[in-house]
Amino acid sequence: MKKTLSLLLTLVLVLGLAACSRNTDTAQDNVVNVESDPTANLSNPWVDHDSLDAACEAAKIDLKAPEMFFSDDEILYRSMDQDIIEVQYTGADGETFTIRKGATEADISGDYTVYDYAGDVTVNDVTVTVKGTSEAELFAASWVQDGHFYYVVSTIVIPADAMLSTISELISMNAA
Repeated sequence: MKKTLSLLLTLVLVLGLAACSRNTDTAQDNVVNVESDPTANLSNPWVDHDSLDAACEAAKIDLKAPEMFFSDDEILYRSMDQDIIEVQYTGADGETFTIRKGATEADISGDYTVYDYAGDVTVNDVTVTVKGTSEAELFAASWVQDGHFYYVVSTIVIPADAMLSTISELISMNAA
């Protein structure tokens, strides 16, 4: 009888311990090493807004932007603290054209792409740095105007004349 009771208690103890343990392999798979992944605990700094006015108010930066860039735009208005305002136009095929304006003259592009072509042009008496595959095919541009850094970028190549026309419009719209 003592052997049966002892065996039964041992079995209950083993089953209880098995039920309380966890599968460490699965738990280990979900662990993020913050030291090796510095972005592990970073939250998205961008705040989406319903309108350009709301984004401007949140960023404390005034920006005038075209109502559309592609023919069937979906437009996203965003701000980051009181540092940057962004307008992103997305076309029907997923192509994007983004306009950013910073609170200061500091580069807020976040673009570290090495382009085949980079050069300076003058648009409305403002020096604009353009980047792309060639002088005729551009992806990005940046300039400083009235104490603010501006940056535009596209996910598709834009003919230089179209890009420079858009930049001219932005410079005129945002002149102090």
